[in-house]
Amino acid sequence: PPPLGSALRVSVLLNRGERGATYVMPDLIGMREVSAAEVLRARGFRVTVTGEYPYPDVSPGIVLRQVPLPGFQIAHGEAIGLEVSR
Repeated sequence: PPPLGSALRVSVLLNRGERGATYVMPDLIGMREVSAAEVLRARGFRVTVTGEYPYPDVSPGIVLRQVPLPGFQIAHGEAIGLEVSR
């Protein structure tokens, strides 16, 4: 989504390898934390807000940083940390 957009959809790519299903971490920066977390939790990931920070001209609850970073491979049930605007 464009920065600070109001996208309500998070896509994860499924890759079935020898060790089972893995996913490619989507880019969540600029998305609403509530929407992103809801979709990821529904797919079996553990999502935690690891920090809340004031950020000029950004509404509260917008993802500022994420771990793992976009493009990294993640396994089903893995933990995802989000830092959001306050």
